[in-house]
Amino acid sequence: MKDRTRILIIVPLFFILQCKEKIELEVENENPFYMELEKGCVKKTPFQKIADGCIQTKENLLCYQYLELLKKSRLDKIFYNGDWYSSDIQSYRYLIDQFGNIRVLRGGPDRVPDDLSGHGKLQRRNDQWYYQHSCEREFCEKVELAIANISCYAGYDANIRDYILTLTLENGDFIREDEITGNKYKEITLIKVINDKPQITNGFISTKVPPILENR
Repeated sequence: MKDRTRILIIVPLFFILQCKEKIELEVENENPFYMELEKGCVKKTPFQKIADGCIQTKENLLCYQYLELLKKSRLDKIFYNGDWYSSDIQSYRYLIDQFGNIRVLRGGPDRVPDDLSGHGKLQRRNDQWYYQHSCEREFCEKVELAIANISCYAGYDANIRDYILTLTLENGDFIREDEITGNKYKEITLIKVINDKPQITNGFISTKVPPILENR
């Protein structure tokens, strides 16, 4: 009788543990973060076994750290006091101070971005983050969007020949007209050179930004 009772206890426990493991795996699979070990840090010389200072631990990779901040909607921790560039690195530079104020500097094919072209703001309104900047229309397009999704990439860029961090701010996750609000899809891509932090390729794609916590 005791053996039978023991079996009755063990069998349900086995299924509970299996279900728990399955749920944990599903939650882990829903994590949008990725890292590609085969795309290792680029070695400066052919004799190096691995690039100096190569970061390979998940917790130390920039996009992983930013994803953790994104889950808490702490975009101020990601952007404030940041020095960012447009996608081609040379056309525009975005200097964001500790209060989220943005200075837009204009450059060109033959010079670095150093001419003041406009101003903007990364700010919170109610429970959501917004990005906006204005500048001389003949030189760049006015941008204003509610930040609903963010994509991240960190790794070596062969064109720039350096390690870069790329963040794309989006007002939605579909490139289509929103039938409810009437807003069209908008995005802006910001790039930062991180040559002091060689990293294997890592990132996440179009991850939803949660509402800002009231007790933040």
